[in-house]
Amino acid sequence: SFYLLLGAVYRAAGNLNKAIEFCQRAADISQNIGNQRFLGLANNNLGIYYELLGDIKTATDYYTKSMELRARIGDKRGEAIGYFNLGTLKSRIGEKNSAIELYQLSQKIAQEINDIRTLFNSIIGIAKDLIELGKLSEAFENIKKAEKLAQERDEEWMKCDIQYHYSRYYFANGDSKTAANYILKAINSVNPQTSKEIISRYYILLAEIYIQENDSKAIHYAEQGLKMAQNLSDKYHEAHSLQILGKSQILLANDPSTGIRNIKRAIAMADELNLKALYADGLLTLGEVMIYEKNKKQAINYTKQAKKIYTKLNYKTKIEKIDKLLREISG
Repeated sequence: SFYLLLGAVYRAAGNLNKAIEFCQRAADISQNIGNQRFLGLANNNLGIYYELLGDIKTATDYYTKSMELRARIGDKRGEAIGYFNLGTLKSRIGEKNSAIELYQLSQKIAQEINDIRTLFNSIIGIAKDLIELGKLSEAFENIKKAEKLAQERDEEWMKCDIQYHYSRYYFANGDSKTAANYILKAINSVNPQTSKEIISRYYILLAEIYIQENDSKAIHYAEQGLKMAQNLSDKYHEAHSLQILGKSQILLANDPSTGIRNIKRAIAMADELNLKALYADGLLTLGEVMIYEKNKKQAINYTKQAKKIYTKLNYKTKIEKIDKLLREISG
């Protein structure tokens, strides 16, 4: 448990290589003395650290080992957490329907054993990916379910997460003012010292909303989200914030050279990490800014590349958005 704790401390400090080193020691010791419970926990934590580094394959291996071991020894809570973590990985690489299936398995077990924390996370995970798939009414129903759990538990982090997901819902629904109100409530409520990873996500979403509102504060929040992600060695959110920062620099600061460079950095990171949906998002963003830059040929090229990926992932709302863009460019 000492090495697991050290791993967690190094993770909080953003030193994931050290976190992995100490967590691996915990796993080796647990294996040698036959402590299956701690081995399952160590493997789960290794999965988290590799996921943050963007090593999806290794993270998947550790999450799977952890889940299978915990299921074998009758650790139902650990099994539910395993399904949830695998769901987050599937979501990050763009396989939203597979992610939802894993979240539902997690939800079922968590409900059976009354594990409210994992139940809440699973329901919120489903809502998040339903929003990405454009199934907004179903997403709203799941947010309401999670909100009920948050009210029953009266835990601040749950309430903040509900506000964040209401913000995502309203932003996807085209209501950026309501979305901004919800995310600002979340930012003002969350503890900045203990929730840096969470605040990074909040800042990135607020930057996206401010871009939609044509508000230059988007640049500040994108920069803050990027800084936090880099300090935590969180590669996924580093790539995402770079993409949003680049877009804000082009549209709101009239700095296309820096903006395009940052978007291309984000695309390269997403490609290296095999984050297909984020890679397509970067291409679509480039297509949108090329429309702004009046470069019709490049705009068509980037949006068509994005459409190919979205088609494979079955992202109907993104495909519809691109078709509309292509009609506007052609018209």
